Amino acid sequence: MGKVIAEMEIELVTMELPDTKTIRLKWPAGYDVQFQTGQFITLFWPDTPSYKRAYSLSSCALDRGFYEVTVKRDGKMGTRIVDWAKAGDKMIVIPPVGRFLPVYEPNKHLMCIAGGSGVTPFRAFVLEATRR
Repeated sequence: MGKVIAEMEIELVTMELPDTKTIRLKWPAGYDVQFQTGQFITLFWPDTPSYKRAYSLSSCALDRGFYEVTVKRDGKMGTRIVDWAKAGDKMIVIPPVGRFLPVYEPNKHLMCIAGGSGVTPFRAFVLEATRR
């Protein structure tokens, strides 16, 4: 079976910085996709399906029922999300893919070094490592 593309409601919006926002996309009823921390989703607005943008998940795979992405104001999509996205808005989500995956080993430390927009998947890594 192919990837299930789904319309999701923005459930929560958090301004992290003046130019950076985290949005939580609530899974619709019956949606339960298996994915791994470090993967990314592709988003687009229902009114502009030809313009898609991939964002690393800033939530981890232990979180069920939602995806979170943290977006910086940049380009068409980032500007629209940071400046205009609000709770209740709908976005179309293409499920997670990607191979930027952490390795969690018992009795070993996980060291993460990142900067700029590359920091978002590391938020997810830390969330999962802490909860494990």
